[in-house]
Amino acid sequence: MPEAQLQNIFLTLADVDQEQMNIYHQLSSFSGTVKEELVPDLSLADLRAKRQSNSQLLHVAKDELNVLRSTLSIPYFIIIADQDGDAIEMLCSSGMLHFLQGKGIMPGLSFSMAKKGINAISLSIELEKPTVVRGKEHHIQLLREWNCVCVPIVLNNKNRAYIKLAFNLKYDIDFAVSVMMQVKKNIERELLSNCPSKMKEITYLCFNKYGLSMREKEAAYGWFLNHSTLRIAGDMGITEGSVRNIIKKVYTKTQVNDKGQFIWKFNSLVSHK
Repeated sequence: MPEAQLQNIFLTLADVDQEQMNIYHQLSSFSGTVKEELVPDLSLADLRAKRQSNSQLLHVAKDELNVLRSTLSIPYFIIIADQDGDAIEMLCSSGMLHFLQGKGIMPGLSFSMAKKGINAISLSIELEKPTVVRGKEHHIQLLREWNCVCVPIVLNNKNRAYIKLAFNLKYDIDFAVSVMMQVKKNIERELLSNCPSKMKEITYLCFNKYGLSMREKEAAYGWFLNHSTLRIAGDMGITEGSVRNIIKKVYTKTQVNDKGQFIWKFNSLVSHK
């Protein structure tokens, strides 16, 4: 997806009107407050319980984020928060853990608007969209040296979790916008794929909007799962040439030009069902 489109997907404080900003300030106990050290909002028991109830999400998210981490060469930290905005896991670059723990940035913190004021997670909760919060826009003093990008993890049309990538102000924000959108898509798709029957049902509903026949849906679903023409042909009991012809018709009906566009389009539609 082009950078301009990605930037339009992510909302910032510039997208919030003054009336709503006043509400955020009223909600926040951090408004106008400077603190050098944070303390956990959750007890260890509550943190363990939240981790347990989100165990599958954590497993999938950490696997995907570890792929991202292998490509990052800058100092960073990543917060995985549940649907309430409570941090249930933290990942960071080498050498950052001791610094972050010393400042109180760790699992157990609540990043809700009421608890921590304006930050990328709280803004994403309020706007129900991916968000960017830069440096001094944060209410929390400790975050004012960081740019933060947050994406909601959406399943069955509900925000189930939030993932925030934080990095130093001196680094360009465009790269984070792009990679975090991909992280979001990959996690949502993997979570949905853990329930194959549900995923197929939802995907077929999305195909209905484009008038696909049952035969076209069957081939398109295999294509959506990134199967080869050989595998789809075997599953359907037809030739590879027939599969290619069906896929061409599917492209025309769904208004895409290649496999990448097709998967991207329906990954987005399926994850928001």
